[in-house]
Amino acid sequence: YTASEQMCVVQHILKLLACLLLLCHIFACLFYYVSDMAKSNANHSWTESEVGHLEAGDIASLYIASLHWSLTQATPASTNVNPANLAERIFATSVVLCGVIIFCGIVSSITSSFMHLRQVEQDRSRQFRLLRRFLREHEVPSVLGIRIIRFIEHLVDRQCQHVEESSVTVLR
Repeated sequence: YTASEQMCVVQHILKLLACLLLLCHIFACLFYYVSDMAKSNANHSWTESEVGHLEAGDIASLYIASLHWSLTQATPASTNVNPANLAERIFATSVVLCGVIIFCGIVSSITSSFMHLRQVEQDRSRQFRLLRRFLREHEVPSVLGIRIIRFIEHLVDRQCQHVEESSVTVLR
């Protein structure tokens, strides 16, 4: 299990979280937009019920409330921001459907990444278990066996740091 593999998985997870946050930002802005359009059509909207809790005209607080709402649509979290008219309800329903699909995809991808890391670690552990068994069966003295294992660990770590041309199949 190499540091580079770990970094790839961490980068992949961070990219997924950044995409999720960007999507929630877009949903939050659209939810506010739908609310703003509803107010211009003389309909009651979620922003009017929130204004009592917020400073009048505080767009940052309304954005945070809208972002919080969008984050809760695909997770088991809760919020006190609720759609107050038909347009907001239709939009909220669409976001929930999209959110469930996207959230499931992200969770699946993160799980797959962790399973890959686990498989790499298990393969390495199995190889070193076999090496220790081989050394025991061939009655290699324990001090020499420890030195052999450390040397091979060093070689494996060096191999993981450098990619040999022969291991890149697309270059053949």
